[in-house]
Amino acid sequence: MNVQTALKIVKSRNKDRRLKVNIKKFIAHYGASYRPQREETLSVEVVIPCYNHGSFVVDALSSVPRDVSVVIVNDNSTDDTAEVLDRLSRNYRFRVLTNEANLNQSGSINRAVATSEANCFVVLNADDLLTNGWIDHAVAYLNANRDVRLVGGFSFPFDGEQRRVVLEDQLKQMKPLIEEWTVYFPSHALKYTLPNSLNMTMSGCTFLKSAWETVDGFWPFERRVVSFDDRDFQMRVSAIFPVAVSNGISAFYRRTSSTGKGRE
Repeated sequence: MNVQTALKIVKSRNKDRRLKVNIKKFIAHYGASYRPQREETLSVEVVIPCYNHGSFVVDALSSVPRDVSVVIVNDNSTDDTAEVLDRLSRNYRFRVLTNEANLNQSGSINRAVATSEANCFVVLNADDLLTNGWIDHAVAYLNANRDVRLVGGFSFPFDGEQRRVVLEDQLKQMKPLIEEWTVYFPSHALKYTLPNSLNMTMSGCTFLKSAWETVDGFWPFERRVVSFDDRDFQMRVSAIFPVAVSNGISAFYRRTSSTGKGRE
C-alpha cells in the first residue's frame, strides 16, 4: 500500500467517524431549504457512468428494457470505451455524454441528470446488470408512495465465469422480491452511525430529480457526510425525504471487474 492510498483510507475513516455530526450540519443547512414540487408523472432514464468498462456495457444494456431511455457517461476513459459505444449504438438506443476530464462516478451522474429531460433516474454501473422487473417495481412504489423520492434494493454478486448463467438464466427469469420495504424517515438520519446504517446497492438506486435538486446532487469527497459518494447521496436525501429500501435484488454485481479508478 502506497502513502497516497493510506492517506485516503485515513481521510475516509475520519469522515465516517464524524457521520452523526456531518448529518446534523447538513440538516441544519438544508433542512429548511426550498423543496421542488414532487413530480406528477414519472419519466425514467437509466444512467450508466462508465470509466474503462466499455467491454461490459453490452451486458448492462441487455438488462435494461428496450423502451427505457438510457444515457451512458464516458468518464474520460483511456481504453476503447468510445469505440465500443459507437459499435453498440447500431443495435441499442442511448445517448452518450463524454467527459473531457475525469469527473468520477458522482460528477458523471450529476452531468447526466442535469442534461436530461427525464425526472426519474435509475443508476446502473457499467459492469453490473439490473434484475428483471426492477425498474417497474421501483417506479410503481414511487407512484404509490408520494412522500418517497428515492428507493433501492440489494445486489447479487457474480464473477466472470458465472456471466453466461446470469445473462441467459437468472437475468431473464429472476424477478426482484419486493414483498417488504423498509422506510427510513428524516428522523432516522440523526441516528446514522455507520455508512451502512442506510444500506442499498448503487446499481438500481432510483431517485427523482426533485430529490437530487434539493440536496444539490452528488457531492465531492470534501463536502460529503460519509466517505462513499453513493451512500452520501442516499443519506442526504433520506435526511430530507422518506427513502425506501426493498428486501429484493435490484442488480447483479460483477465483483471481479472494478478497477477502483475513475471514482473517489
